[in-house]
Amino acid sequence: MNKIYSKFIGVGSEGIETLNSYKSKLEKNFTFEEININQDVDKEYVRALLDGIEVLFISYNSEDKKVKDIVKAISFMATERRVLSIGLDLSLKENKDDMGVDKEIKLNKYNFEKIQDLINMVVEAIDEDILLSIDLTDLRDIFANDSSISYSLESFEKDAKIEYIVKTITEEVYSTEGEAIKKKALVLYEMPQNLKENELLFINEINMKISDTLGQTYDLLFSFNSINSDDNKFKICLLTK
Repeated sequence: MNKIYSKFIGVGSEGIETLNSYKSKLEKNFTFEEININQDVDKEYVRALLDGIEVLFISYNSEDKKVKDIVKAISFMATERRVLSIGLDLSLKENKDDMGVDKEIKLNKYNFEKIQDLINMVVEAIDEDILLSIDLTDLRDIFANDSSISYSLESFEKDAKIEYIVKTITEEVYSTEGEAIKKKALVLYEMPQNLKENELLFINEINMKISDTLGQTYDLLFSFNSINSDDNKFKICLLTK
């Protein structure tokens, strides 16, 4: 994906620290911006930040009032510009304040690495250059703030059985705040080239098994990113709402 379409912003010291922790693995898909709490974040600055951007991730700690004000200013402009904005909150406390982002995900030591992979897979899923991409509209829909989302991301060995894959990806999940409406599922696949003889048949079998497990209320969409890698593992990310 062209870097111009996705941006990662770290706000405040902890947000910037998270950005720097993620940066080396995200730089193929993102541009980056560090914002400290003493900066003047006016409309022109935010407008320039969002020029050409379609997907935005913001890391911050919602316990800091100045940080919250900056995030709200950015997310307000993102909403105006139809930029999909996803907040990554480092606070362990419940955030009762509406940050204005489309979806807020709590970051902690248990999901920190998974979220890094999830971020890459999400933006790569809408890249038209991959084998099978999804539409940005579908990504907006899954992250819309009308309900909670559940997400899981796992790596699997080349010969992993489908039953094990589906059990793992549908049971080892994290969820955001809110109530699930059980209407949509996105399955994002990342697989080294030539790892499987019939990749699409394999993916179709997993998709059918996931649909059976989740139930008929879910509309399931998927993406497939075939990558150059010598790894004998593949990744699956499941997002449901």
